[in-house]
Amino acid sequence: MESALEALGSLLTREAAQGPVHVVGHSLGGIFGALAAASLDRQVVASVTVVSSPWDSGTRSRLSGFTRFLLSRGLLPGFVIRRRFFGPRVPARVQKALFGAAVPEAAEIKAVISRRPWFHVEELPRPYPHPLLVIGSEADRVVGIEESAAFAQALGGRLERIPKARGWGHDDPAVEPEIAHELIDLVEKFISRW
Repeated sequence: MESALEALGSLLTREAAQGPVHVVGHSLGGIFGALAAASLDRQVVASVTVVSSPWDSGTRSRLSGFTRFLLSRGLLPGFVIRRRFFGPRVPARVQKALFGAAVPEAAEIKAVISRRPWFHVEELPRPYPHPLLVIGSEADRVVGIEESAAFAQALGGRLERIPKARGWGHDDPAVEPEIAHELIDLVEKFISRW
């Protein structure tokens, strides 16, 4: 995992040749983006936004130990878990297509994300060295709003709480144009300040 973070940090540094970059990542990508950006200075990274990224300090988990075990071994069929990743507006055929096109997580990633507390909880500096926006949805059944709030609070970031009535499921920004545009607007408003 260290080499992946180093590669991401190198990529961010190369991209910053035109000016500081704004890092935006979703779910596990938000964690990796925040980790890679943390060691870079403000001439390289202007701001960081994490969307639906978990911050489990180990105090509780939304999944039972047995369910986490089954997930880490790939023993739960897609139809059982994929509904948790989407809100009510995303048809089952779209959910199935997106899951079918997803790249399987490497064994190393599965091992890292099955540990408690989560690997990034102690790795990210406090206060966080860059302006940080954490976006979380009350309707997300994968990463609860309490985890998003804990992420923002622990690092001194700003929390953007999406009300449950908006129906943002965990992966909805990838497939729902209205939600994607709303997310883009939130990110643009935040990065325009930096």
